[in-house]
Amino acid sequence: HLAGGSLAVRTCDNVRLDIDPSDYMGRTIAYEGGFERLSLERAIQIMLGGGTFLDVGCNFGIYTMLLGARPGVRCIAVDGSFVALSSLQRNLALNPGLDVTLVSSALGSETGLVRFHIEDQGNLGSTRAFDEGRIADSSTFWTVATRLNDVLSTVSVGEIRLMKIDVEGSEMSVFRGLDFDGPYRPAHIIAECYSDEFPEAAKLIDYLLEREYEAMDVTGKPVVDRSTLPEHNVWFRSTRRAR
Repeated sequence: HLAGGSLAVRTCDNVRLDIDPSDYMGRTIAYEGGFERLSLERAIQIMLGGGTFLDVGCNFGIYTMLLGARPGVRCIAVDGSFVALSSLQRNLALNPGLDVTLVSSALGSETGLVRFHIEDQGNLGSTRAFDEGRIADSSTFWTVATRLNDVLSTVSVGEIRLMKIDVEGSEMSVFRGLDFDGPYRPAHIIAECYSDEFPEAAKLIDYLLEREYEAMDVTGKPVVDRSTLPEHNVWFRSTRRAR
């Protein structure tokens, strides 16, 4: 209430962020000093040598901003929510000089219009595909969906060093729009696998294992118990040899 929906924070490496302390992620940062610390530490370690970082479901940009501040890192930030992207644009304005390409699009296995809604008004990250069983309200909106492969070819990226994906249970739909035998196969993936809330997420690990990735939690331990993943994230590392 005192912050009026906007709180200025600065990370230890001098990245400036404008967060909303009434939102789940902003509140976590304000009260705990960070968000998904283990996953972010893993992402930073992967990107130490630079390269392209693909942020699918970028929200207000905590991953994009922190990784984009690293030397030699180019970021592609994708989100189907115009609300999230407007917040990310504000944060980019606070940190001029970052190499970030914004893409306003939902992602799926096919191109077309899709309907989204914000499931929890106190959590912008809960934006997800519209459940046809619910009644549309002011949080419901239409957006265009396209295939991830088409996005990457249009914005002219090369090899993807790391892909982070958090799209509230629609991860499988996004991956079906990516050619894992093509030039945009990520070397590393950090994906939310919250199977308790999103049953489709349970298929994600097997899907990527079949495509020659190994699955670890974000601390680097092999995934054994899928119900106790730190921060509900899995780190996938490609085992396919470069051709």
